[in-house]
Amino acid sequence: MALLKAFNPHELSAGIVLGVATGREDPLDRILSIVRDNLTAPTPQHVIVSAPRGYGKSFFLRYVQIKLDEIAKAENVPIAMALLPEELPHVKEPETLLAEIRRTFLGEPADTIGVSWVEDDGQAWDEQVARLDAAIEDRFDGRPGLLVAAVENFDLLLKKAFAKQVQATRLRQLLTRRGSRLMLIAASARGAFDRNYDRPLFKAFEEISFEPWSIEQSLAFFRLQRAAARKPALTEVQEAKARAVATFIGGTPRLATLIGEALLEDDPLRAADLLEKLVDELTPYYKERIEVLPSRSQALLDALLRGGENCSATDLARRVGAPSQPAIAAALDELKKDLVVTGEKAPDSAEVLLRVTDRVFAHYYRKRILSHGLETCPLESLVDLLAVIYSPEEKKREADRFAAMGLAREAQVFERLWAADQSRSLQRLVESLQNEQASEFDQLIAAWDRVTDKGQYAEGLAILDRALAEEETATDQAKQAKVLRYSAWTLGSLGRHDEAIATAREAAAKAETIGDRGDQAAALRHAAWSLGSLGRYDEALAAAREAAATAKRAGDLLQLSEALRCSAWSLNSLGRHDEALAAAREAAATAKHAGNLHEQAIGLRYAATSLLALERYDEALAAAREAAATAESAGQLGEQAGALSYAASSLVQLGRQDEALAIAHEAVNLVAKVSDRGASISVAMAVLILSPVADVDLAHRSYDLLFARDESEIDGRPAVFFHRIAHVATACSSWPRLVAALANHPDVAETIVESSTGLDESGAVVAQSFLSDDRDAALAMVRHFVPALAQAIDAASDPRLARLWVAVLDASAERIITSVEDHAFLNDVAGIYAAHPSVPPRATALLSAAAAYHAADRDPAALARLDPDLATTLKAVFPPKESEAKPLRKPRKRRMVKNGKG
Repeated sequence: MALLKAFNPHELSAGIVLGVATGREDPLDRILSIVRDNLTAPTPQHVIVSAPRGYGKSFFLRYVQIKLDEIAKAENVPIAMALLPEELPHVKEPETLLAEIRRTFLGEPADTIGVSWVEDDGQAWDEQVARLDAAIEDRFDGRPGLLVAAVENFDLLLKKAFAKQVQATRLRQLLTRRGSRLMLIAASARGAFDRNYDRPLFKAFEEISFEPWSIEQSLAFFRLQRAAARKPALTEVQEAKARAVATFIGGTPRLATLIGEALLEDDPLRAADLLEKLVDELTPYYKERIEVLPSRSQALLDALLRGGENCSATDLARRVGAPSQPAIAAALDELKKDLVVTGEKAPDSAEVLLRVTDRVFAHYYRKRILSHGLETCPLESLVDLLAVIYSPEEKKREADRFAAMGLAREAQVFERLWAADQSRSLQRLVESLQNEQASEFDQLIAAWDRVTDKGQYAEGLAILDRALAEEETATDQAKQAKVLRYSAWTLGSLGRHDEAIATAREAAAKAETIGDRGDQAAALRHAAWSLGSLGRYDEALAAAREAAATAKRAGDLLQLSEALRCSAWSLNSLGRHDEALAAAREAAATAKHAGNLHEQAIGLRYAATSLLALERYDEALAAAREAAATAESAGQLGEQAGALSYAASSLVQLGRQDEALAIAHEAVNLVAKVSDRGASISVAMAVLILSPVADVDLAHRSYDLLFARDESEIDGRPAVFFHRIAHVATACSSWPRLVAALANHPDVAETIVESSTGLDESGAVVAQSFLSDDRDAALAMVRHFVPALAQAIDAASDPRLARLWVAVLDASAERIITSVEDHAFLNDVAGIYAAHPSVPPRATALLSAAAAYHAADRDPAALARLDPDLATTLKAVFPPKESEAKPLRKPRKRRMVKNGKG
């Protein structure tokens, strides 16, 4: 089960488990109480933890392990817990289970136990009991300690390893013997397995069963999850979303963990995909669960899901055609006993409503049986929830995003939901504006202005559509041209550039018809920007020049300045930097004449861009400084910071590194004061492209700028520049700062892993230092970044963060072994890796294997003794040296066969 292994709670650090543990306080208190009593009890009490799959049994057992470890250390109590692997396919005989408990307890490698080939007559069992007793005695040094062994899927294990009466009897004797120092916690997905009075294990355990989380417990989990990830607390809007998600998941912790986060992070496709994969991976388990049910219980289950859940037993009896509710009681009890169905009281009523306990099972049944053969969009399984948790503009944004990705079905789901919202929201908006004095058209334009200022472009586009449909607009071409021009700009802001170009051209044509050259020039400029955004720079240049000519005829200096600046942008993109420089300077001069300092500053910055490309660095520096001063006069801090970053780039090219760093500091300080995403990115990229190792604090502050204040605006740039900041973190021993920067951004961590950008940068820096004859510095770097990342893995609040740090350690080890042949150095690095349990074992093994291989002077015989996968990696980089002592083999003579007759 690859998907579920990715979320294996046994691998979670203590910090994560303690940080997000939710809703199991009572079961934990009961187990800890039993453990304490067992320390002095003549016969230990054993426990069954029973709950359907997905209710957090694995997580809970890891939680118990951590709490027992805390008690043992804090109170000096002789307690230890052996948490066995979730899957035990090799345990098919009773004695193998005891051997596995002992191996896990002692932390021995997997190859220290084997499987039994011949059925045991009792001797092997007795031997393993004695070995386990001796191990417990030795560990606690004669003190009356207690080993708590936690075994998952124990109900299935009984059928495999203890199916025979004699085997189950031996197990009971072990559990009930006086003076035993072994306590068993057995997890079961099918309820208590010791209820058959004719079986040896009858009443050998105390059952602790889990209930589904309440809505408040689910909300508590979401809050803890965000706090552990160092994310801001849920806003009022997010709290409402979280409540809707909590209702949808039906109190199933696995669903809260897997899809809750994705839904709260506005990633419905990931949530639907995870749900789909979960259903796929659990299909064999669910099929088996259905098959073992009595036929009438199967019929009730089908009727419950086919007709809709949350129905009473009376309604369920009616669905299957039973004469009365008592007629289905026995079959319904089977479903309840097997934890397939549960009942909850209806609000303000004594009636009990039935539903399937495991929500993933319910989705499985609908997908595999009720909707079999129907090609449905994965998002349809979440559609009721999506309607509640997404605002209208979010629905439109998602529809546009999925359409741009070519996911038509997904786009249609959100388009359908958005369309259902529009009439209501627009009606409310118009009603709110009717009290104002302005005309309805002006009210709509004012509403558009307000929502687009907030970045709500989809909502703004809907308002413009309404304005265009107004009777007042239908007879007024000037208003039509204005609405179309605003629509072109709004479409461009949404990234819908093809539509923006067509709309802008229509707006320009209408404006030309009525002689409004100002609107015509603005519309042509909007077309030019969208053409440039699509990489169609020649067409963009033509449109910008037409816009400039139109603005000039109209005498509109501001429109002329903007059009000239647009021309400069297109010319720079075409590599025609001399022409771009002339256009940018003319744009700045025109803006100055118009008295618009902000536009003048932008024109000067564009001139600096062209001068940098022409390698005229002194002039570029002068232009950038003039742009910064002009922006400062205009009170435009973001533009001032952007201009200063160009000045810093010019100074670097002039070899004036100290001045460049001083100006870069000033730019970073300025941009931190404003909410200007474009300026932040421009400054951050410029600084990181400098020589960032010269100023560690500046490099990290610049990288921090790439993370938007609004998480929805974060793009791929933090991943693109990861290699540069990883270089700084390794060379300057500042990895903890980089780990802290990414701690709140698991999505960025996931992007970095997927792109592989810079994952091996630490290894590259180390290898370069060693190859430059600075062995001590290289080892110092390894001694810094390995423990820093090992600690980050342990403390990671999200599996995606842990995966990034594991990937960095893995890739860095591989980079080192592909660059360095010195076996002593490789051995030292392997030792540093091996000292930290959180380091991926393959990385340590690869470094050790490389050291052994080079120590043997790349002898083929040494390669043959290595792990095949590691040997393949080493062989590809450093082929083995063939032995010179081998004599050349003489070629064999071919035996000639004569042709026969005929």
